[in-house]
Amino acid sequence: MKNEVHNLLASYYACLNGNIPGFEVFQLTADDDYKGDYVLLRAESEADTSNRERFVTQPVVIVDIVTHHDQQIDASRVEVADNVIRGMIFPTRRTTGLSLSGSQLLNVRMSDAFYQDEFDGSRYIHRKISRYINRINQT
Repeated sequence: MKNEVHNLLASYYACLNGNIPGFEVFQLTADDDYKGDYVLLRAESEADTSNRERFVTQPVVIVDIVTHHDQQIDASRVEVADNVIRGMIFPTRRTTGLSLSGSQLLNVRMSDAFYQDEFDGSRYIHRKISRYINRINQT
């Protein structure tokens, strides 16, 4: 059985990078000196649901949408970005914009999301953090 988490994160990055207007996309951590809005991709967990026939894993990918605000928080910015992300990941009802080489991505679903507000001393930060559960059949 292979660990497909790195390849899956790379697939999310390839799908989203450059396609969300006004947002940069980073994997694992954002650049320390970057002050704009961004999307952070990282793995949260992975479950093994293999059987006698095949190796099957279910990695969970976190999509963290981060916006910065000088004054009052405009929550619509994370929702607009979230809609773009969902449109890229799920272009139609039965397809996904993600692809893996050497494995079959059987299912992707957005599990849940939560919001978080922060103040860094000079600006407000508003986040939407979503969990995507992926089912991978290793070929």
